[in-house]
Amino acid sequence: MNYSVNNMKVFLYLIISLGLLLSSCGAHASSQQKFFQNGINAFNRKDYHGALTDFALAQKAGMKETKLYYNIGVCYYKLEKYDKANNFFNIAARDRRYRQLTSYNLGLIALKQRRKQAANKYFKNAISATGNLKINELARRMLKKNSGKKTDSAAITWNSGINLALGYDDNVTSATNTTPSLRGDHYTQLFAYTDWYGLDNYVLDAYFLQLKYANIHTGNFSQLSAGIRRSFRYNAWRLTPHFQAGRSRLSSGDFQQQFDFKVSGQRTLDNKRYLKLRFRYTKIDSLNHLYDYLQGDRQQIRADYYAPTSAGKLRLRYVFELNHRQNTATANYSPTRHGLQAKLSQRLSHGWMISEEVQYRLSHYDSIAGVTRKDDRRQFTLVAERHLQTAWLAGLRYSHTNNLSNVAIEQYTRNDFQVYLNYNF
Repeated sequence: MNYSVNNMKVFLYLIISLGLLLSSCGAHASSQQKFFQNGINAFNRKDYHGALTDFALAQKAGMKETKLYYNIGVCYYKLEKYDKANNFFNIAARDRRYRQLTSYNLGLIALKQRRKQAANKYFKNAISATGNLKINELARRMLKKNSGKKTDSAAITWNSGINLALGYDDNVTSATNTTPSLRGDHYTQLFAYTDWYGLDNYVLDAYFLQLKYANIHTGNFSQLSAGIRRSFRYNAWRLTPHFQAGRSRLSSGDFQQQFDFKVSGQRTLDNKRYLKLRFRYTKIDSLNHLYDYLQGDRQQIRADYYAPTSAGKLRLRYVFELNHRQNTATANYSPTRHGLQAKLSQRLSHGWMISEEVQYRLSHYDSIAGVTRKDDRRQFTLVAERHLQTAWLAGLRYSHTNNLSNVAIEQYTRNDFQVYLNYNF
């Protein structure tokens, strides 16, 4: 494979820039972490006033992490200042990772304030099939204690959201085989989802995705999917099997139906680091004879490692993918792929959060008609988003893709700009 020297320089520049960002943020973050740790130590000594003083210093030094707001809320709860605790728990609840824990604590506050109906609502929200099983059990106990009824019927709850995006893609790629059009166009994107948390940690889920271009209608795509999942503990792992079925359409009509089976596993390594593994099998059936060459199956193995750094939260990912499609007499659509990703997320002042992600993917296609295709794709993504209110979030996203290939028509660069608004309810 021939590599473009200029493109390689761009990719190396992005990697070096990310490294400089890490080093420049490190010194400033160290003082934040020092004050924060002092606060944790004071809290462990039950010196809640002292802990609040140290947490305030960490906040003054620029710390905006959710764990800071959550711990401030806990201190105020211990000091029986429930209104202030309520305010900080609501700030922490903006982070989906803390939503289950903060819901439970908000329920405890509501009980202290003799707001029984509100407390039961918070406890219901704290019961999550993808959350901590211990908190699920505690929330069920509180519901049973308050209502005097079995908690199965009281545990049912909903979690839904909608995302609307406006964007510009300077090189629209085909929805069927990712071949570039070499044309740019504006687009709108709608994504809506809902999760129904039912009995015994079962979750019914559904989502709808629609992508529409202003002029290049061959890029239009929509998909509706529904599934069921359940989480349970096995030794140190939290396992989640997940079944999904969906149908998709192109602007020209029906496209595909898919059946997905996923098994995810998460294991905590310590208080801050954790590992996620996922296997996914997808059966793909064509709904239009024009696209029968894409019919077949796909298998993926994914491994994620999460860890905090002085500059933010780091995620490292490896993906291995196998495809077995029908193909055509002249082209192969069954790549074997290896992918590497690194993502860094930071919380800034005034509620902003940014993330930078670099990806590298190598794709190999078996030889057909004397052609053995190899693709070497690099991608850089930058996201900046801010919570407007507890349920509203606005963001900006930029993505640059550089795909090198020994098949000339598949070699391209692509820039995608997007502004979006998200609402969770």
